[in-house]
Amino acid sequence: GSLLAESSQQESARETSDVPPSLALHPAMASEPVLSVRHLSKSFTTRKGNWIKSEQRLIPAVADVSLTVNRGECVGLVGESGCGKTTLSKLIMRAMDPDEGSILFRGESGQMTELTGLDEDQLNPYRKRIQFVFQDPFGSLNPRMTVQDIITEPMLIHGVGDAEYRKNMVLELMDLVGLDPRFLSRYPHSFSGGQRQRIGIARALSLKPDLLIFDEPTSALDVSVQAQILNLLKDLQRDLNLTYLFISHNLAVVDYIADRIAVMCAGRIVESAPREQLFRNPLHPYTQALLNAVPFADLEHLLDFDKIVDGKASDPARWPAPFTINDTSAPKMMQFAEDHFVRAERADFTEIAI
Repeated sequence: GSLLAESSQQESARETSDVPPSLALHPAMASEPVLSVRHLSKSFTTRKGNWIKSEQRLIPAVADVSLTVNRGECVGLVGESGCGKTTLSKLIMRAMDPDEGSILFRGESGQMTELTGLDEDQLNPYRKRIQFVFQDPFGSLNPRMTVQDIITEPMLIHGVGDAEYRKNMVLELMDLVGLDPRFLSRYPHSFSGGQRQRIGIARALSLKPDLLIFDEPTSALDVSVQAQILNLLKDLQRDLNLTYLFISHNLAVVDYIADRIAVMCAGRIVESAPREQLFRNPLHPYTQALLNAVPFADLEHLLDFDKIVDGKASDPARWPAPFTINDTSAPKMMQFAEDHFVRAERADFTEIAI
């Protein structure tokens, strides 16, 4: 029962590593996409009025989102509350159906498979390949189950291994996430928020997923505990060659953990670039507004509250040309530089070929 077998280079490096061999991941090209989302859209209907007279309104939660996550990398998805980040993650997990678009996922077969047309039975093999770590470490663990039961449950549901395998896997996972195996018979109420999040991470890893989705996993934790959890995630990614989609509203957190960053606003990804490039050369006005809100411990970099508080930042109709999105203007994602894309209408940008 190994979390995937490793290349010879990784094996030689493993001799000095603390990661158990049964949790080692298979070798893969860094450029191999695990997840490829193309032109995904999802709208919700809201009713206004009373039972005699009511009017319906269609609210787009996710609009024309395209996103790729390659094997072994961490893609950060950043945006303010209500911009559609969690809805997008639910669509990728197939917890809800998209209105249009495609979700391609590379499973155990090594082939990219379209998930949008599959029914529940066909989706079952993919359910264990994509795992989720929740925002709330208190609400995401069943208070009536011991830690042993919580981490074992996914393996039981998917029929993975025998009792001996599951027992050994739980012990390895506890060690990996930095928890004492003597805690296995305890219940969630006896743990701190940070410890609970470690249990949630161990549970997500128990099925050896190809993709881990984190929905603001540190936002409910103290700052010092946030740093511990982020360091744990970075160590796990490095040692196990894990693939992350990391959702957050905090640019500082995403700057620390992500390789590439996609910025989302009003249901759309407005800019996508490698981390260093995005911070050094933000092109979209919304990205610039987000960066202006990141405080620096430097008197030369005072916060400009006019830029932060100004309502224009989150209103696509008030963005300056060529970024404006309204009834007459619907810009597409354009390529500005290698792996740097921005949603704009400009003749000197090249439209993404997808």
